[in-house]
Amino acid sequence: MTEKLATCKKPFQGLKCEVCQKTFKSTATLRYHTKFQHNGNFKQFNCDHCNYKTTTKAVLRNHIEGVHLQIKKHKCNLCAYSSCYMENLRRHIRNIHEGRKDYKCDFCDRTFDLNRNKERHVKSIHLQLKPFKCEVCDYTAAEKRVLHHHLLASHGDGIKNFACNMCDYKALSKGEVASHITRVHSGKFKLLECNECDYKTKTNAQLKSHVNGVHSKTNHLKCNLCSYASSYLPNLKRHIRNVHEGQKNFKCDLCERTFQTKNHMKKHFEDIHLKLKPFKCSVCDYATSGKALLNNHLQACHGDGTKNFKCDVCDYKAVTKREITVHVKRRHT
Repeated sequence: MTEKLATCKKPFQGLKCEVCQKTFKSTATLRYHTKFQHNGNFKQFNCDHCNYKTTTKAVLRNHIEGVHLQIKKHKCNLCAYSSCYMENLRRHIRNIHEGRKDYKCDFCDRTFDLNRNKERHVKSIHLQLKPFKCEVCDYTAAEKRVLHHHLLASHGDGIKNFACNMCDYKALSKGEVASHITRVHSGKFKLLECNECDYKTKTNAQLKSHVNGVHSKTNHLKCNLCSYASSYLPNLKRHIRNVHEGQKNFKCDLCERTFQTKNHMKKHFEDIHLKLKPFKCSVCDYATSGKALLNNHLQACHGDGTKNFKCDVCDYKAVTKREITVHVKRRHT
């Protein structure tokens, strides 16, 4: 493998100063040289397709080939991956084939392939920093791309202009399509399995969150307004929005009902207005709109009907775990 990896790394020719023709290893050193050796009088090269500017022809050429022409000339010798940029190929090799994650978070056990990814994780997860603010509403985000997605989804036309070239998936942003391709089509990730159940995931963070939430039941995230606690931060945020703030920002286009999440609105639209029932029983003609309802039917009608799930607060018992969850929400929250 070492020989194959080595073939992916082409010799770096350097960046040339347009004034004295001297070469440098990075754009930063070239800028430093230009500033102090030539009094900052460097030649500016502008892209004809956008507002991009740079100090060298080579960097401008790479920009045009990568951004506008989408020429993926850097190909991995170990798989079908290719990229417009050599740095992306090197990162791909480190992450996928070498499995290197050299940057460890100081607050938790997560490791990262790049220092900037670690810093982004610390700021958003541990420091809870959200410096990017929406100019239309009170929404704030930890990253600029997340704010951009919010603007498109909430205040833009909502049109999903970016399509996957392998399936029918479409998204609001190019980044979402890239993440989709990595998750669904790459096939490079080995699923991590839970030791307690059949749960599988692609990341250590999600596996750890699953174990803490389902098996350990630490519930270390507590609501400041009531006794509610959860192992998942999204659940706590949803609880605050739903119970204490009463937010219902998503309205059905065909009726007056409003919902707290877009998924709930979509489910309502499919169940009530479209009358979709895609989940069909393999034993009888029963069909329903949700997988959980089908499982309830299978256990109640075709299983032994034993109520194996018990409420932790009272003596209520049910056939399925979901029934217990609904019961607790209705009776004990």
